[in-house]
Amino acid sequence: MAIHQFFYNFLIALAVVIAASVGILGTAAVLQDHAQVTEQVSPQEKQLLLSEQPAEATLKMVTTGDRTQAVDEPETEQTKSPKKTKKFQNPQSRSVQALHKLHIKHVSYSQPTNHSTLDAHYQVIGNQLRLVLPKSLTTQANLKRALTRLLLSDRLIPEEQLFSKAPIQSHKVPFFYGKVLNQEGKPMRYPSDVYRFVNHILAHPEAYLHEAKELTNHLVLSLPMKKQSISDPIHQYQHWVDEYADQFSVNPALVFAIMETESGFNPKAVSGSKALGLMQIKPASAGQDVYRHIDFKEGVPEAEVLFDSKNNIRMGTAYLGLLQNEYLSQIRNRISKKILAIAAYNGGLSTVLKLFGKDKESAIERINRLNPKQIYRKLRQQHQSAETRAYVEKVLRAERKYQQILG
Repeated sequence: MAIHQFFYNFLIALAVVIAASVGILGTAAVLQDHAQVTEQVSPQEKQLLLSEQPAEATLKMVTTGDRTQAVDEPETEQTKSPKKTKKFQNPQSRSVQALHKLHIKHVSYSQPTNHSTLDAHYQVIGNQLRLVLPKSLTTQANLKRALTRLLLSDRLIPEEQLFSKAPIQSHKVPFFYGKVLNQEGKPMRYPSDVYRFVNHILAHPEAYLHEAKELTNHLVLSLPMKKQSISDPIHQYQHWVDEYADQFSVNPALVFAIMETESGFNPKAVSGSKALGLMQIKPASAGQDVYRHIDFKEGVPEAEVLFDSKNNIRMGTAYLGLLQNEYLSQIRNRISKKILAIAAYNGGLSTVLKLFGKDKESAIERINRLNPKQIYRKLRQQHQSAETRAYVEKVLRAERKYQQILG
């Protein structure tokens, strides 16, 4: 019995030793695999992996040679959950895999001297807008966030704000509106427009995404820009239009529509009737009225005053305000009032009123009995000037366009 007990205890001890050895070897193998992966990751990617990330990002994309791997983030109290096998099932991860496997041409660009190799940044070079991103950050979510902020901001944003979550002032016209177009050649005004464009980019990466030749482990997103666009005069004149439209209670879209129809945004335009500048002000009529009723002075503006863009916009907008809010103030329907003011801006107030009555009082009385469609039809069909008849339609069409742009 003693011999049997001895062998029984010996076998148990041997089993314990073998189990411990297997555990040690397994741990060593895991540590060795981890060391091999770490050795293959670039110093920049190591830094990225060790940097703090938002709590909701529980997976990281790490490029090792030709492979893209998912590496678990250290768990926090917010991210702890039962262990599950991670698989690339969501669209964002599939997009990253596809981008890292691209075999496409290199693109050269001038690397800014004040950027680290991990920075995302953008450049306008010739007729291209180029967004440069580290491969590890080139995800569907990051592309949507960066392009939404870049394409929808009303100014050139600092590059450190590309991934900011701060709200965008969507009521202002984007700086790149009309300059960068989507896959259908249309401008982008709202986040939904940019999101659809990003989906198209990821579906056709060879047309937009390229390896950065001078900066390893980076991709360049190249977006063609239009040399000329309708947004150019908006950005050039919007601050003055907004200021004076607010001061004289006029719709800014109407001011832009008048400028486009009158002069095509030519600040030095001169008409056959000697109307001058962007909004085609006649010194002895509209110019004199603004001097008298707005500036409280006599005389007429000199040509150099009306050729100055800021002065011309102020006087043209002030005259529109006089027409709508003073001369036609008794007209009750605001749409009727606007239509008549447009016709009067081009053809003169007295000529417009004569279509509706023998004097101003009777004309106003009749106008107030008509609806806007009847007034528009009468102006389009019966006004004595063919130019004014066409002018009303052109301005209203342009106003709708600028109203959509300005939001």
